[in-house]
Amino acid sequence: MRPIDEIKSCDLSGFEDEYLSTQTPVVIRGLVADWPILADSPADALEKLRDLGRDERPGRIRVVEAPAKERGRIGYSQQSGRLNFSRKDMAFAAFVEKLEQLVPLDSVMVLALQSTFIDEIFPKLANRLTMPLFDPAVRPRIWIGNQGSVGAHFDDADNIACVAMGRRRFTLFPTGQIENLYIGPIDHTPAGAPTTLMGIEPDLARYPKFSKAHTAAQFAELRPGDAIFIPTLWWHQVEALSDINVLVNYWQGGAIGGDSGADSVFDALLHALLATHALSPEKLKAWSEIFDYLVFRKSGNPAEHIPANMRGVLGGVTEIHRRQLKTYLSARLNPDE
Repeated sequence: MRPIDEIKSCDLSGFEDEYLSTQTPVVIRGLVADWPILADSPADALEKLRDLGRDERPGRIRVVEAPAKERGRIGYSQQSGRLNFSRKDMAFAAFVEKLEQLVPLDSVMVLALQSTFIDEIFPKLANRLTMPLFDPAVRPRIWIGNQGSVGAHFDDADNIACVAMGRRRFTLFPTGQIENLYIGPIDHTPAGAPTTLMGIEPDLARYPKFSKAHTAAQFAELRPGDAIFIPTLWWHQVEALSDINVLVNYWQGGAIGGDSGADSVFDALLHALLATHALSPEKLKAWSEIFDYLVFRKSGNPAEHIPANMRGVLGGVTEIHRRQLKTYLSARLNPDE
């Protein structure tokens, strides 16, 4: 395991060419150091959260709770294998008060507000946060909670995550490490994305292949004002290290990023599983060769030999093609409608 590459906020000129276009993770120290909600200590963090509540008067929010026996982890229970948390609605002021009550305790439940659009609960704050690296139309989301962690999972969009309060540790794994991360069921996940079954410190007797993932991993600890770029589909494990933590993140592209022009590749994966689950190994191998040629283009452009006016979707999916394909697939998937 090695540290993630770092740059400073004053040196962003090469971000797009060196990191975004090459899908390489990087920590950007001080990227959001001018944000008005930064706080390092729990006392300062609680005061700023109370000020936000008084100034913007958010209504009820959806939070997650995981019992103390789960040792700070939100995901799958290490005892039962089932999801180990519950969701409930509560007033924001009550949420902050409960966070404060948990601070002095040694072994506590995890309490967290997760992935909520800032402009829906703090519209004034949303107008004061700047993100120079992504499209201004990308809506930031906020995560607030006490000490806790989420296991390795991926997102289908590029992610810039900014630490506003407390400290967080990020551990990243390249996409190809999926076979060493022991992911859970992809149709029953903690938050929609495939997620590891392992705890933060896995039992290697139970999960021996994780040693390979650990060798390939990269890590960083972020302070208030720091940010990290996590490329699409990179596995990331996130640990909130302070008693009070606030993270703001921006997803750009993909279905989770709200790109209206993007179709979900994960949905296509699920459909592929549906269509191929009963095939023999020989037929699966044959289809994998077709996919490699037409979809993943391992041999180059599969339409290069076809006259330009005859290439159809192999020559590039236009908006007309997109509508036609969706109509065709809808009719095939729902023949009785």
